[in-house]
Amino acid sequence: MKRYLLSLAILVIGLFWVGVGAPVWGGESLLEPSEPKPEAPDLYDAMLFPYDAERDAGVMKILNQNKAVSTMLAGRELGRDVWIRMSYVYHSGDTERSGPYPVVMADIYFDPPVSYSGEVPDPQNPGTTKDWTFTDVQVVTARTDLEKGKVTEVFYVGPPGDWSLNAIKGKYTELFPNGVPK
Repeated sequence: MKRYLLSLAILVIGLFWVGVGAPVWGGESLLEPSEPKPEAPDLYDAMLFPYDAERDAGVMKILNQNKAVSTMLAGRELGRDVWIRMSYVYHSGDTERSGPYPVVMADIYFDPPVSYSGEVPDPQNPGTTKDWTFTDVQVVTARTDLEKGKVTEVFYVGPPGDWSLNAIKGKYTELFPNGVPK
């Protein structure tokens, strides 16, 4: 009989917890419909990566002054077979985190993929270049130092991942419904 009463007490306490206690203590109630979880932030959100035509044009000028990047972009049209997503960041932990971001990570999406053989900036030895060759790559990143006004590194890490090619194409269509301004 003691086991029966103990089991009944545990059951009642458990039901009470699920119905009332869990929500009070920060848990979810199984008796009430749960509220939808907030979605992960859209990293294309204008607050996180604001589009600024003047600033982005300045970055494009720096990108086009780099021989490697300008070679990859040659013959391609922005919004047709190449798309660029710019992320403004701080270079390192010792950089003062106030004012404008001093570094742009320009992710350049190619469709069709791009191949390249030539010199790129060597981040290990600033001011020098190294030979680099790759074939059929869809995303290349150019680290651009805004304070120095130059591309300091060009690299790729693999095919588009979270930032798929379709997502960047869709974002361009959303930002520029009448086509990318020339």
